[in-house]
Amino acid sequence: MADNGNGDDDARLDIESSEDKTKQLKEIDNMMFDPDQYEDIIRDFHNFVSKIVDNQSLKKFHKEYQTLYKALVASHKNEDTYIKDCKA
Repeated sequence: MADNGNGDDDARLDIESSEDKTKQLKEIDNMMFDPDQYEDIIRDFHNFVSKIVDNQSLKKFHKEYQTLYKALVASHKNEDTYIKDCKA
């Protein structure tokens, strides 16, 4: 019995779709901020802040640095959310 080719075409499309999805997931993973680097940044922030917290001449700098830190943390959380959404 001859196959009209639709079964083979469907199987090929399923494989291509699966390969495309795998490729997309790898691309998404490559866009993510490395979690180890993020933890290093957080640790460095806390170490640095502990050294300057008592220095009154750096009070304004300390406040700005904390603002940047909060923006980094918020950005990281948003990135995690977007990455999860993209992978879904």
